[in-house]
Order: sequence, then C-alpha cells, then structure tokens
Amino acid sequence: MRLLLDLLPLHPRFVLEDEKRVLTHDDFACGKDGVLEALRLAFRDLGRKPRDLKWLAYNRGPGSFTGIKVGTVTAQAMALASGAELQTFTSFDWMRYLCQEQDAVMIMNAYQGEWFQAYLENGQWSFLVSDHQIWDRRAFYLGSPRDCPDWASVLQDGDGGNLSEFFRTHSFSLELKPLYLKKSNAERIREANGQ
Repeated sequence: MRLLLDLLPLHPRFVLEDEKRVLTHDDFACGKDGVLEALRLAFRDLGRKPRDLKWLAYNRGPGSFTGIKVGTVTAQAMALASGAELQTFTSFDWMRYLCQEQDAVMIMNAYQGEWFQAYLENGQWSFLVSDHQIWDRRAFYLGSPRDCPDWASVLQDGDGGNLSEFFRTHSFSLELKPLYLKKSNAERIREANGQ
C-alpha cells in the first residue's frame, strides 16, 4: 500500500493506492481542512489501516512553515508507525510536472516582496530567493494569480487525477530534510536581537 501526501497547498491532497484501487482527496467531500479525515475514510474504504503502508512520500517544501512542519511530522509519524519506506518530493517537482517544460524556472511567492525561484539542471534543483527574476528563462508561478509577477505565467494547480499520474511517473527522493528557503519572521527577529 502506497501513500502520496501533500499538506502544503491551500487545499491539501493525497493519493492512496493498494493492489486494487486508487483513492484521492477528490473522492471525499471533507473540505480543505479535512484532508486527514478524508485519508482516514480512504483507509476505511480500502479495508486497510495506516500500519499497512509500505511506501509513503510527502512534499518537503518550499511552502508555508506550518504546512511543511505538519506535513513532515504527519508523514514521518505514519512511516514510523507502519515501517513504510519514506521518500519526498518538492513543490518545484510538482510545478515542473504541471508545466511540462524542461527548460523553465519555477517560482513561488516568498512574501515580503521576494520569490522562491528554482531551476533544474543536470537533475539537481538550484534554489534562490530574490526580489527579481534571476534566470533568463520562461518562468512559471504557482499560487494566487493576483500575486503572480508580470515576468511569469500562472500554473493551474492539479487535481487528484494529476496527482495520481505524478505519483506513478515521478522519481522521488530520499532527502527528508524540510526545504525551507527563507528564514521565518521569528528567526529574523531573533537574529536582529542578537539571539
């Protein structure tokens, strides 16, 4: 039994698959705050328990600090309890899958006038945070269209079908460290106060 878990977006999502069926967050009407309830119902519908998991992958960032922490703790606790193999993907991996362009820059709002920017080269992501466009390539933005900079195109976030395909075709990573590309406001304040 395999689980792909993404708790970073505004509307969290999952794909749960056993030998016979694939269920996603779209199969349950639990709302944006009910993804864990939907996951509980998915296990029930499959007649399985979380301890039956053999493989689990989750989004390690970048994204909201809370989303990264909740996703990391949830996935690692489930893997620990079940003995499942644990792997990850990044928000930029998901964006690249959505845009289907090989030579593009992925960007996300880092707030405070800055952008998370990532470019995949030789199988490795290069990450930067900047207030302006870094790479002279087509850029794709994932987030609220009203926040998209004029130098990027808005990506339409996928649904459960897209996530299921990503689940089957993506190469996942063994890197478990959360991907924070920017310090939190609390960290910045502590540094400014010399702590």
